[in-house]
Amino acid sequence: MISKWMGAFAVAALGMGAAADSQAADCIGNCGTSGANGVVGLSPSGASSYTWVSTDLGQFGGGVLPGFGGTTGSTLLSDPFFAPVGATVEFWFNYITSDGSDFADYGWSQLRSTTGGNTTTLFTARTRPTGSIVPGFGLPGVNAVLTPASVAIIPGGPGWAPLGGSSGQCWDAGCGHTGWVQSRYEVQTAGTYQLAFGVTNWTDDEYDSGMAFDGLLLNGSVIGDGSSPESPLLPIGIGPGGAFEFVFVPTPGVPVFIDPLVAVGYDYAITAGGNTMLSAIFPVLASDPDGYEIYTLDDISPWPGLA
Repeated sequence: MISKWMGAFAVAALGMGAAADSQAADCIGNCGTSGANGVVGLSPSGASSYTWVSTDLGQFGGGVLPGFGGTTGSTLLSDPFFAPVGATVEFWFNYITSDGSDFADYGWSQLRSTTGGNTTTLFTARTRPTGSIVPGFGLPGVNAVLTPASVAIIPGGPGWAPLGGSSGQCWDAGCGHTGWVQSRYEVQTAGTYQLAFGVTNWTDDEYDSGMAFDGLLLNGSVIGDGSSPESPLLPIGIGPGGAFEFVFVPTPGVPVFIDPLVAVGYDYAITAGGNTMLSAIFPVLASDPDGYEIYTLDDISPWPGLA
C-alpha cells in the first residue's frame, strides 16, 4: 500500500498524460513570494513564505475583476486542479493598501472553471475611509465563508516591500492592512478549476495596493505547481477507469512532484509524448512503519530495499 505522500513523487522528464500543454500558473503584472515583511507577517498556515500580487509595476487592466473596472494591477492564476463535489477549497489572504478616501482600490479571488463554466467569488476587499473593507463594497457577492466575516482596516501607512515606492505611504483615511483572513468554500460542481487572485488600482495608478495569500488547500492537500514535495501538482481530471490525470510539460533534469490525493496504491503510466521516466523519489515516512512495495511491469517481486 502506498500512502498519500508516497503518491507524490518526483520524476525527471516525465510527461504523464501530456496530450497537450498544461495550463500552468501564470502572472499578469507583478507577482512574487516573500517571507515576513513589514506589516505582513507569516500566515496562520505555518508556511515560511507567502505569495503576493501588487498594483506596483502592474499592467493596465491586469488586476481588474471582469465587469467592475480599475486601472493598473496584477492577477495570478494557479495551476489547474480537479475538485469533486463537496471538496473544500481554502486559503488565507491579507489586503494591503496605501490609498484611501474615494480611491477605492480592490483585491479579489475567484475559483474559475478551466472550461469556461462555473466562476465563484471566494473573497473581495476594497479600500474605503471607514467601516468594513471585507467583503469589498460594490463588488460581486462572496460565496465562501470568511473568518472573520467582516474586517475593518488596521490603519496606518503600510510598510510592505511589494508596494514599491508606496511602501509606508498613506494617501488618506482608509490606508492600512486587513491582517490575515481565511476563506473556505465547498465545491458545488465537480470539474477542473484554477484559483485567480487579483488586485487593482481604481481611478489612477498612484498609491499602490496589494494582496498576500497563502495556505492554498484542496481537502487538506496543497494546491501547488509541482516544484517541491510541499507544493505538488494535483490531478486535473479523472480519466477512464477512475485514473487520476496529470498534464505538464517536462523539463530534462527538473523534478516534478505530483499528488494523486487518495491514499491507495497506484499504477503510473505515461500516456502521451514519448517521454521516459528517468528517476523517481520514494521517501521513507516515519508515519508509515510498514513501508511499501514498488513493482515494475516486467517484475513480480518488489524492488530490493524499498519495502
